Amino acid sequence: EIPMTFAGRVLAGLVMMSGIGIFALWAGILASGFSEETRRQDFVRKWQLVSAVPLFQQLGAGSMVEIVRALRPRVVPAGTLVCRKGDSGDQMYFIVDGTVRVETPDPVDLGPGHFFGEMAIVTGAPRNASVKAATEVSLLCLYAADFQLLSGSNPEIAEVIRKTAMERREAHRN
Repeated sequence: EIPMTFAGRVLAGLVMMSGIGIFALWAGILASGFSEETRRQDFVRKWQLVSAVPLFQQLGAGSMVEIVRALRPRVVPAGTLVCRKGDSGDQMYFIVDGTVRVETPDPVDLGPGHFFGEMAIVTGAPRNASVKAATEVSLLCLYAADFQLLSGSNPEIAEVIRKTAMERREAHRN
């Protein structure tokens, strides 16, 4: 049936528009729910990665939430250079899975639970060694700005990172 009168046409138009609006509303609700679920899954995945790093295992849930928000996951294929000697750096790395090779005169392999690149964010010095992914490696990156925030809320973790940086710097000089 096609509405013949003006009032009938207006009413039909309103019914059509409200039908489209209701469909759009449901589509929006589904899309935002899907987006929220995806964000939640990302958070859980990052939480699992962070909790695999021994340095973070003694933390309470509040501190873990901050660290999970601060760290950025990154997967590096085998044979890829993660950082180059002499470059300036604004991030350090925690190894979740895989192995990297620190290319010093006596090369060192680091595996899950280790971290590297801390010198760049603690001292601001250029990278003192190149680091290459020996296998595919799953990393968590911590940027210098986030390290400063982390230092304020978790001084014990910041202290471990600083202490390790200083020990490695001394070893590098000798």
